[in-house]
Amino acid sequence: MRPYAEPPGRAAALGPVLAVLRRTGFERIAEVPAVPADGRGRVRYPVRTEVARAEGAGDRPPPLEDWYLRSFGTRFDLLLRHWPRRGTTRCYSLGWGLSGSDQVPDLLLVQALDDRDTLRALARELTRSVPGRARWDWDIGDFHGRPCLRAAAVGAPPAGDGGPHA
Repeated sequence: MRPYAEPPGRAAALGPVLAVLRRTGFERIAEVPAVPADGRGRVRYPVRTEVARAEGAGDRPPPLEDWYLRSFGTRFDLLLRHWPRRGTTRCYSLGWGLSGSDQVPDLLLVQALDDRDTLRALARELTRSVPGRARWDWDIGDFHGRPCLRAAAVGAPPAGDGGPHA
């Protein structure tokens, strides 16, 4: 994953939140839809599932592996352990994910390291910027011994879009 620029027009419903993230020094990183849960990538998401490998061995069924799926919640890590040493302590990822049992195109995941007071103030500022119809959650926990803010948001679909809840 590498930081990269915001594509124009993505997740208009979350625009005010994205503006706060840009103003407060967050870097956008690529959305990775699924990662092995064995820790190889050190990225993790709240939802885990078993995935069958494509290759089988003769008559045996293919082996199953645990994978994390990019999903709404605050039990994730986007930051890789060595990034803070290199100066990356605030990042966000915007893209496809799961919100409950629904697939959504605009799941926002946010992670930041700082002191607890700064993280609480940042969480309050982000909360104020979340549009009323968006789903939002945040938590301050730990990332390898450092205070860490993790937040997730999903923009609400426009009224009457014909989606499953219209």
